[in-house]
Amino acid sequence: MSPARKLGTTEVRVGLEYYMSFGGGRFKTIFSLIAVSVLCLGLPILTPAQTADNQPAKKPLSESEQLHKRILESLAGIRDPKAPKQQTLHGPELSDREKVIHVLGRLGFGPKPGEIDEVLKRGGWQTWVKEQMNPGGIDDATCDRVISQKFPWSKMNMSQLQKEFDGDNQNIRQLHRDLPDYVITRAALSNRQFYELMCDFWRNHFCVDQPEANEKTRSWTDADYENVVIRQHVFGKFGDMLMASAHHPAMLEYLDNKLSKKDYWNENYAREVMELHTLGADRGYTNLDVQELSKILTGWNYDDGFNFIFRPEWHQPGPKLWLGMKIPQGYEGGM
Repeated sequence: MSPARKLGTTEVRVGLEYYMSFGGGRFKTIFSLIAVSVLCLGLPILTPAQTADNQPAKKPLSESEQLHKRILESLAGIRDPKAPKQQTLHGPELSDREKVIHVLGRLGFGPKPGEIDEVLKRGGWQTWVKEQMNPGGIDDATCDRVISQKFPWSKMNMSQLQKEFDGDNQNIRQLHRDLPDYVITRAALSNRQFYELMCDFWRNHFCVDQPEANEKTRSWTDADYENVVIRQHVFGKFGDMLMASAHHPAMLEYLDNKLSKKDYWNENYAREVMELHTLGADRGYTNLDVQELSKILTGWNYDDGFNFIFRPEWHQPGPKLWLGMKIPQGYEGGM
């Protein structure tokens, strides 16, 4: 009986290439993880004779090695047949108070002082949830009053913001500090907690960044983007929010689509709108689809008043083939 031996890097590589040439996608993944675990953990490999005789071939794994093994097994969809079966723990039923605490923490930003007792008096968590699904029916006067006093610019459009914050860098930096404070203040004070939570979700999904202090235009457009793209469409249709984002100067600047023109199309927004905003990564589209969508969106821009416009002279002429569909030229093709 030959002793247990360790495979060298070359042997593992050759074996991996051999099996990868025959296996399907799932088998490739499993075999790759096994090979990686051999190299990373230094686990001994049994010869066929030892496997048949069921002879012990390696010393017990350390806790660290066991953890690595479990991670690799989990990624490959493998479970050790000797491992104990998973058990579902059944604890005591949550009390009404505990249910309220749980719901306020999951569908909002946590309970305010005294809010738990207030929700219980009004009928419990079910009543609170029903109210939250109709934010327009919730009295939020206290929050609105604080917002109006502390952030008067929140009611301004982009042209008004330009006039108000077109001074020195100190003036712009104040707006930079105010925008995050505005978001947090609403989240902390608003009685429309689920609405604010969904604002946070969509703000992350269709995100734009905070510009540098010398980028004045971005300062004005970012503040407007929060209100007219995110907050205005939270409980609306996804397509409406997507188009509002695509047309807004903040997004046109952030992902460079305002620079995209005939023969010099910019792929940044087209790639992100497919990978992050809509389809998701590795969902069947190709780099050619990204290029074609970039051409479709050439000419999307805004004027001096921050209004969306289509510049036909900037548009890449001719039809495009995107996701197997023939897209006509012009603005209508992008819609």
